[in-house]
Amino acid sequence: MRRVWVAGLNRGLTLAGLPPVDSGQVVFLYYGDLISEQIRILQTRAVPAERAADVAVGGDGMLPGLAVAADDEVVDLQMQLLFQATARAGRPLPAARATATRGILDELQKIEAIQAALDWASDAAPWMGERLLYLVTRDVSLYLTKRRIREAIQNSLVQQLLSEIGPDGEMILITHSLGTVVGLDLITRWATAYVIPLLVTCGSPLGIPQIYSRLEVQPQPRFPSGVKRWLNIYDSRDVVALEEDLAPLFGGELFDMRVQNGDEPHAIDRYLGHEEVAEPIGSALEEA
Repeated sequence: MRRVWVAGLNRGLTLAGLPPVDSGQVVFLYYGDLISEQIRILQTRAVPAERAADVAVGGDGMLPGLAVAADDEVVDLQMQLLFQATARAGRPLPAARATATRGILDELQKIEAIQAALDWASDAAPWMGERLLYLVTRDVSLYLTKRRIREAIQNSLVQQLLSEIGPDGEMILITHSLGTVVGLDLITRWATAYVIPLLVTCGSPLGIPQIYSRLEVQPQPRFPSGVKRWLNIYDSRDVVALEEDLAPLFGGELFDMRVQNGDEPHAIDRYLGHEEVAEPIGSALEEA
């Protein structure tokens, strides 16, 4: 994953006429293993095999929801985010479906409600990508509703920073998808000693009220102290960036930039491979 990120950035830097970066000099803050571990922990109630076979399966063989269907809080937020996604696609999920998981105790019914919402979104805008939409809304919901998951991730990231950078100093922070939410929590609550000359968010869901209202430091939205400049990049076809422009919300030195990532609108290497994205990053690196 580090190589993918760096390769994308170096493509953009080359286009901008700036020197490439060495992947060995990049601190890659990773927490995907912790998400997977917590999903396994949450899978405390299994759906019987004979009933699981009745669940609608996506075209890519995805069987969503099994790991988190027992958790009302996670599923409720996930359904709210799916409602936002379908609204953006121009075919809002009916309100009755958006609240279908509330009060339902049967895990299979919750799975079916999530799958129905995904099918609705896929029919409204096939370019969204049903699997991506499911995984992102699930992981964001887990992070924002489960305190132990948030603390495990943040404690891990702080330890990575301490071992690779030190207790303070400057860092250019480039974030993507759920990482934009995790990153904002990191620099406003758990790692406030660092100065951020440039914060970059790519494909960010931070503009959604259900998300920024659950950030660690409240009230939100507001421009984070310690950040000198914030560059928010989005592709209008990126299902995760549901509210594209963050500047009107967070204020400060925040600049929104629209790009076109082709057939992979959420891919981080596509985001970083644009000259206009890589140029301010390369300039910040030269000034550091």
